[in-house]
Amino acid sequence: MSNRLRSCIRALAAVLATAGALAAVAPTAAAAPLDSQDWVAPASLGQYSKGPQGLMTASGFRPGTGFVIEDEGRVTTCTIGFAVTSPLGMSGFITAGHCDVASGVQGYAFQDTQGLLKLPIPPLSVANTASAHASGTADDSAVVWDTAGSAAPSRFDPSLTGTRLVGTMSENDARKLPAGTPICFSGATSGTTCGRVLSASGDSLSLDVPSLPGDSGGPVFVVNATGQAVGVGVVSGNLDGHAKAVFLEPALKRLGATASVHKY
Repeated sequence: MSNRLRSCIRALAAVLATAGALAAVAPTAAAAPLDSQDWVAPASLGQYSKGPQGLMTASGFRPGTGFVIEDEGRVTTCTIGFAVTSPLGMSGFITAGHCDVASGVQGYAFQDTQGLLKLPIPPLSVANTASAHASGTADDSAVVWDTAGSAAPSRFDPSLTGTRLVGTMSENDARKLPAGTPICFSGATSGTTCGRVLSASGDSLSLDVPSLPGDSGGPVFVVNATGQAVGVGVVSGNLDGHAKAVFLEPALKRLGATASVHKY
C-alpha cells in the first residue's frame, strides 16, 4: 500500500470520527430550539379574517366556537378550544378551567347570531382554575367529553379557521419561542387574531394583542409557511391589554387528553 493511499485512508477516518462525534451530541429536529423564522404571520397568506366567529359549523363544534354557562342569572361566555380524544376513544374539547363557574351545569353553543338556536353541551369536567402549581406551570384548563360516547360520530371538528391543526408543541419548545414569533388565537368574541409573542417563559404565554371577554378557552397556535397549524396553548385571559395563555401540553397531560389533528 502506497504512502499516499495510507494518508488518504487516515484523513477519511478522521473525518468520519469527527462526524460521528457531532452526530452524537447534535439535537434532534424535535428537540432543537424553534426559531421565529419557522412560523409566519398568517394574515399575509390571506387565510384569516377578524371578527366574531363563535358559531357552530355544519360539521359541529370547531375551535373558536362560543358557548355559555348560565347559573342563577349569571351568564359566562367562553370559547371551545382544541378538539381532543380520550384514551377510551371519546371525543371532546379543551377550554379554560375558570369557565367552570358552576360545577355540573350544562352549557350551550349557538347556531345563529340571535342566540335562539342553541345546542346543549355536557358539563365541564376535571376543571382546574389554579393560577400555578408547585411545578411552576399555570393550569387554567378543563375538558368537555361528548356524552354520546365513542361509538357516535364526533361532533368536534379539529379544523381551525383558515388552516388545519397538524400537531402540538411541547411545553419545552413553547417556552423557547422567541419574542416576536408570529402567533394566533381564536376566540368567540375576537374571532381569529394574530400578533406576536411577547414572552413565553415562566408559567404562561403573553401576546402583543388583546383578548376579550368570552375568548377564554380558545386555541393558541402558530402557523408555518404552508398554512399548517401547531397547537401551543389555551387562552386564559387578558392582562394589561395582552392576551395570556397557558401551555397546551401540560393541560392535555393533566386532563388525560390527546389533541385531534389532521393527518395527511
